[in-house]
Amino acid sequence: MTRSPQETFAAHFEALTGGDLKRLLEDYSEDAVIVTDQGVLTGHAGIEGFYMNALQLLPEPRFAVTNAVYADDAALVRWTAQSAGGRVDDGVDTFVFLDGRVRIHTTHFTLQPA
Repeated sequence: MTRSPQETFAAHFEALTGGDLKRLLEDYSEDAVIVTDQGVLTGHAGIEGFYMNALQLLPEPRFAVTNAVYADDAALVRWTAQSAGGRVDDGVDTFVFLDGRVRIHTTHFTLQPA
């Protein structure tokens, strides 16, 4: 059975908060893209690079979802993060899901140094 967008995001958030890149990548389709203000990252290699960089900037982050709105196969998620490396107060991500996986992910956040 295909996971719902809510189930897919819950698994994604659990993997992210646990720092489990392997599980995190399993939530993305092979041809998924992440769109950021820095550019577009494609496929598992690009997505893995994005998360490796983000987790280096924010080591051992504590994430909190402040709002999540779902519409059929999409979600808009607002979030914050705290870390020894800094904090994010304005995180906003959009996810488009296909067959129980993330197909398109947009993200915007401002990293405030520690």
